[in-house]
Amino acid sequence: KLKQPDEAKKHLDSVQIATERKSDTELVISTTLPRRRSASFKPDKNFDPLPVFLPRKTSADVRVEYEIHAPRGSKLVIHHGVGSVSVIDIAGDIEASGGRGDIMLMLRDSGSYAIDAKSKFGTVISDFKGATQLTRYRLGERYATADSPSPQGVLLRMGFGGITINAVPPEVYGN
Repeated sequence: KLKQPDEAKKHLDSVQIATERKSDTELVISTTLPRRRSASFKPDKNFDPLPVFLPRKTSADVRVEYEIHAPRGSKLVIHHGVGSVSVIDIAGDIEASGGRGDIMLMLRDSGSYAIDAKSKFGTVISDFKGATQLTRYRLGERYATADSPSPQGVLLRMGFGGITINAVPPEVYGN
């Protein structure tokens, strides 16, 4: 639905994006969404129980998409609410978590990885050798590589959604 220019500007201004450089090697990017208006709990014939189950914050019909380029050896720590996270060709440790959505990693198949991935309600798919097991109540999956020492640790957690870990030949990246 289209909004008037003033209303659209106010709508966009309600989403706040901040960056904080903690050190020469650490950058924190955070997004603050406006609070959801409090639901009126007056049960009547028009009462909609759906708002009771919605998160406390809302995107206010605004979609934020980050494309971050980092050195290949960077360590990534990503804590994400709702949506997709994609990581391509990073050789440092990766820790990524999300509430709802999907996590997709594309890692060189020539690398050695200590992968621990778990989705509470969803699937975990990996091209790397490891073991997959169902989580409690058979609603989600957990995947882990063998207990061998590895230079790169990968810790992935998703509440509701899937995790995919693809092995990509190094020649795809040109080095």
